[in-house]
Order: sequence, then structure tokens, then C-alpha cells
Amino acid sequence: MTTKAVFAHILENILLLSREHPICLSFQHQGYKSAIDILSIFENELETLGYISPSAVNGVENICIPLLMAHRQIIRHFLRWQASLECQKGSPLKPSELIALNNEDFVLYQGLALGQVLTTSISRL
Repeated sequence: MTTKAVFAHILENILLLSREHPICLSFQHQGYKSAIDILSIFENELETLGYISPSAVNGVENICIPLLMAHRQIIRHFLRWQASLECQKGSPLKPSELIALNNEDFVLYQGLALGQVLTTSISRL
């Protein structure tokens, strides 16, 4: 299993993104082509991610558009989920383990992560 195949699986089957999605365009703009590229993103780098719009924006071509906060949050949740899985396992996930993950697993993690944030926020009130 190549890291390029895992990369495609992450985008298409876990995150359910089309090739035209801003996250995919941003990864393309950054030169990311493998799972290692995605899993090597540091959270403080998320603010710098952007993409070149495939069509002109306000008549201007080749303008770099920053990712929306919601898009950065999807990546952040994915990275935290991977870190959580690796912590549970005690070692990095193998490509075969990454391929076994799916969108339902990711959505479940997101729901649990958001639930923890909401519970913590409410308990502070």
C-alpha cells in the first residue's frame, strides 16, 4: 500500500472531499501528495494554508485564498484523531490501518471531541 493510495483514501473516503474542495486544492498548492505529507502538518501551520482558485476571483487570477476556519478545523480534527489513535496504539499507524479507517469513524470522533468541548464550556459557566 503506497502512501499516495493512503493519501487518496484519507481525502476521498475519510474526509469525503472532492478534488475541487478547498482542502484538496490547498494540499495541491502546498505540494502534498502522500499521507506522510498530511500527517506531518503541525497545527500552527493550519493558519498558513491556502489555495489558488481554479477560476478568477473578482476578475483576478492566481490569487491565493486562505482556507476558511471550518476547513482548518476539519484538518485539525483529523490530525488530533490520528494522534489519539497512535497514542492508543502506542506507535504510528501502518498504511493498512489508515486504509481501514472510514468516514463514520471520523464523524464519531468529531462528535465526541465537540461534545467534550461543549461539556467543558458549559461546566465553566
